Amino acid sequence: MLTVPARDRIGDLTIYGDDTEFFRFYALPTAPRLRLDADGDPVFLLVAYAGEAVAPGQPASGGGYIAFDTAFEALPAEVEALKSSLQPLVDAEWERLRAGTADEKARPGVAGTVAPPRVELSTPTFIDGGVKMNAPQSASLVTGRVAEGEASLLTGNIASFSLDLTPAGASFMESTLVGNPADGAGQSDETPIQVAYDLTFWARLPPARIHLEVDGERMHSYVEQQIRGRGVNSCTGRQLEDANVDEESLTMSGAVTVQIDTGSGSISDEVVAELRAYAFDVLKQLVASTFFTAEGEPPPAPAASTAAAKPTTRLLLRRRRYGTRRVVARSLDKKTMSIKLDLEQRSVVPWSIHPTGTLQTLLGGDPAARARHVRRIRVDDPFFATLQVSIQVFTAFQDIDHAEVEIEYEASDENGVVRRASTAPSFTTSAPIVWSTPVIGGERRYRWRYRSVLKGGRATEFSPWETRQAPQLIVSIVSPGRLSVEVLAGAIDFKELVSQVQVRLAYEDAANGVPRAESVVLLTAEKPRGSYERVIDAPQAGPLMSRLRFDLRSGDVVEESEWHAVEGPQLLVNQPTESVLRVSLLPAGDGWAEVAQAWVNLRYEDPANGIAVNDMFTLKGLDSFATWQVYLKDREKRNYRFQWQASFKGGQFIRRDWQDNPGDPLLPITVKLPGIRLMVTADALDLAACPLTEVTITHDIPGGKQKTLIFNGKTAQFWDVEAPEGAPVAFRYTVTHFPVDRDPVVLPERRETDTIIVLPLYRAVAAGQLQVQLLAQLVDFNVTPIVAVDLRYEDAEYDLDLRQSFTFNDGERAAAWRVATRDASRIGFTYRTTYFLADGTEKAGDWMQSTIPRVVVPRYQAH
Repeated sequence: MLTVPARDRIGDLTIYGDDTEFFRFYALPTAPRLRLDADGDPVFLLVAYAGEAVAPGQPASGGGYIAFDTAFEALPAEVEALKSSLQPLVDAEWERLRAGTADEKARPGVAGTVAPPRVELSTPTFIDGGVKMNAPQSASLVTGRVAEGEASLLTGNIASFSLDLTPAGASFMESTLVGNPADGAGQSDETPIQVAYDLTFWARLPPARIHLEVDGERMHSYVEQQIRGRGVNSCTGRQLEDANVDEESLTMSGAVTVQIDTGSGSISDEVVAELRAYAFDVLKQLVASTFFTAEGEPPPAPAASTAAAKPTTRLLLRRRRYGTRRVVARSLDKKTMSIKLDLEQRSVVPWSIHPTGTLQTLLGGDPAARARHVRRIRVDDPFFATLQVSIQVFTAFQDIDHAEVEIEYEASDENGVVRRASTAPSFTTSAPIVWSTPVIGGERRYRWRYRSVLKGGRATEFSPWETRQAPQLIVSIVSPGRLSVEVLAGAIDFKELVSQVQVRLAYEDAANGVPRAESVVLLTAEKPRGSYERVIDAPQAGPLMSRLRFDLRSGDVVEESEWHAVEGPQLLVNQPTESVLRVSLLPAGDGWAEVAQAWVNLRYEDPANGIAVNDMFTLKGLDSFATWQVYLKDREKRNYRFQWQASFKGGQFIRRDWQDNPGDPLLPITVKLPGIRLMVTADALDLAACPLTEVTITHDIPGGKQKTLIFNGKTAQFWDVEAPEGAPVAFRYTVTHFPVDRDPVVLPERRETDTIIVLPLYRAVAAGQLQVQLLAQLVDFNVTPIVAVDLRYEDAEYDLDLRQSFTFNDGERAAAWRVATRDASRIGFTYRTTYFLADGTEKAGDWMQSTIPRVVVPRYQAH
């Protein structure tokens, strides 16, 4: 199985190793590329059209469109070059293992060989994938788009995109790609189209444990402060992920705990750093899905907290919503917003990568090569008289007889007569088939679906109809008629606990004549993965079932009594948690920065089975992490005792007496400082525009202390406030920015009742105008003869509170609100709609927040 982190980068390929076969590697490109056709040319076309007059049924006079396919895979030439580069490494490793220990000599690729094995390159097991095109969204440039979808997860991870362009958009894209033929200008250095993949595959972590914990209350407060410090009230998912939030300050705030336990193994600092980065990437996804809600929509049902005992979590596969603006959820539910995640030693986890590429890199820099993909034609060109679709199917053709793709085209001519055309080609290879039909009434959209016909003659159900207008149609079909599952050993301790795992698999489908058959896949330390395949020559009508048996080194057997459905092409097997007591020691509290060393004693006793275990662990800081394991004879007896003591750098010493614990898998060791620790973060500062910022803070109690902190970087600073027990957390603070190009800027005094202060961003303020369009075309004025919309714009920093009301009736269905603002970057406003019914009843709605400069008044709905 693929192991992370990546072990090297060679050329434009990122190289991953394998957990058992030293000669096997996995190569992924660093960026997507354009898919190549059978002739080796990129599948990309920009059509710009123009005409003096518009004939009936033809497109508007001027415009264009872009259509292209992308792929994410290494090129054949890159693969061969990579094998040559890696072969010397394999040769050297084979020599080392052949002269090593007995276990090393028995490894695959060494045992029974007289020469080094050849390099083998494999493809990761992709389990989830999305792809998105980021392109200009202005209505003056683009009229329609197919801009995001799921990656195929099959050959090449192919995706297709298209943009319909206005005349200005076609000219803009042509100038950007190849220059302006009229003035001889060269192409722009910046291409306005970006393709971003989000791919997830199974990967095995190094021998370490990752503990991630989010304090829901503190994280909710921290996120609110960060958003406020940046002077906005909402953000997109992409802005959230790209936010330059300092991981150290996030950890020190107490909102997040991330710990890496390498145990007795030797792992480089670089690998530990990448594991930590992986944990924070997981954190960002969890925060986005848990603490944010789409603007203007009700909050989604909260996801349940991840159980600490689970070695993997499906939350990692949550699709990102880059284009939707999101606001911090107003309500805080401590039960659903507190997150714990433990990834066990040698865990198999979903590992995500996010490769991106622009057309600058996809098409290359040769203007002549780019020009071959640009066509400038008139609207009366024969091109517009014909719809031509190139159809290409990717699937495991060896498992089926053929694949069928149906295409239907329907349009009305100038007389209103509906014309139809269709085709249903069969495919036995991935070679493309081209279909053409006359275009009627300028309509270029068509719908399509597919099915597979198995070798025995049975056909699968057709896929749902989908609508498309691009000239390329890529169809990816997961192989039917064959059951194929990869069985993977996840967090299993083969050294101390488990000798082997028997994975029994069974499938039957009497209705389609498939008899029941069972098979066993054996997992051991030497063989941590296996595979199951069965040709059924019929569509899979139900799930493959599995049942596990664990043979423990103690002689005990743990066997499941029930069969369980296998979901997906992989079955991940983790050891039975009921056979082991595993306790993770978690340093917590704000006092660990002053701790020199702490000792934790743990004791487990089972007199009936002659077991008595006493262990001691040493902790030296918040980033310390230790796990205590006891292998149980009596799986019902899980209670243990613990005691700890700590010495401080200042010479103080504290001791906690022995306590009983019912068997909690997470044991916090909490050290608190007296008084209040206030953290001031500078994540939001723009040091280029304002290299120095000063903040003066006062503890807002009678006789409260005062402190001034100076920031010339983004490192968080702390103020340990001397305060009596129970003193309120209440502060006043004044921020002074020292920008490069003007006098110091003193912001109004602010108040804070949390132990975190986020310094607000200095912004060179420019006046602007907020213009909001109001549309009441959807209103039924027979039901509500009059509709009023109240609008309000507030900017407390400049003491602005602007309000206006508009009234609509059957003769007045549109209006525009324009207000002068002091800060052009503040575009948020609130509005409320009031309906006046025909009987005189007044129905006022709630105040709504928006950053979209358009309010569409909906039809009144009686509740």
